[in-house]
Amino acid sequence: MDKKITNFFGGKKRDLSDESKEGDEPKKVKNSSVSELPDEVFDDSMSPSEGFKILFKCLRSVESQVKNIFCMINDTKDNQIKGEKRLQELQDSVDFISKKFDIYEKDRIENEKKIDDLEIKVSNLNDHVMQLQNQLDFQQQYTRRNCVLIHGIEEGKGENTDKLVCDVIKDELDITIDIDKDIDRSHRLGRFKQDKKRPIIVKLVRHNLKHKIYSNKKKLKGKKISITESLTQFRVQNLNQAREEYGYKNVWTIDGRIYFKAKGDDKPKIYYD
Repeated sequence: MDKKITNFFGGKKRDLSDESKEGDEPKKVKNSSVSELPDEVFDDSMSPSEGFKILFKCLRSVESQVKNIFCMINDTKDNQIKGEKRLQELQDSVDFISKKFDIYEKDRIENEKKIDDLEIKVSNLNDHVMQLQNQLDFQQQYTRRNCVLIHGIEEGKGENTDKLVCDVIKDELDITIDIDKDIDRSHRLGRFKQDKKRPIIVKLVRHNLKHKIYSNKKKLKGKKISITESLTQFRVQNLNQAREEYGYKNVWTIDGRIYFKAKGDDKPKIYYD
């Protein structure tokens, strides 16, 4: 600070400024940027005790400024330490989340692989089940290869279905069959219902006889009696689906195979083998 301070020691005046000159007027102490210095000025007429009081006030003011500066420094250091601590906590949180994410990502990849493997296994199992279903259906249909269903025969109490079948085939198709030699067994299908003509299923002894009867069923066109093949439930579902798609008259069966003829086709195609 460019100010002149005059102290008194033992009644003798002493100039503390290197640039002071005799005869200069005493100057006031300037204000500090941190705290204010006392407003008193030294004067030649002051006693030593008054000069010491003013000097003491100046020292106290300087001491206060130093304390403020140190407080500011300490506050800055505390804030810096707190900031660094907080930053470290954030970094630790980021590291923790990153590790968790890596674990979850690893688990996700492993789970996706397991799911893919399971989907492949399920697909293979479905294919295998379908193959088994087709094989079972084929075997079941094969046991029906000598069977036909006759629809529309009047149902009577105490009837003999074998004799009814022989009479209908003889009268309507002009084919003679022997009850004892040509028919394995016959019976009505389903539960009895009043005024309901249940179909009769007939199992013939020879396949060629079944084929002969089924090939001549066109003679029943326009009559109340009809003949169809005995199909498995799975093939019945496929037959109905084909009829819905291509029409009733454009779908038929031969030896359990389902054929259809679409509009514009020259030859029939197999819908289900």
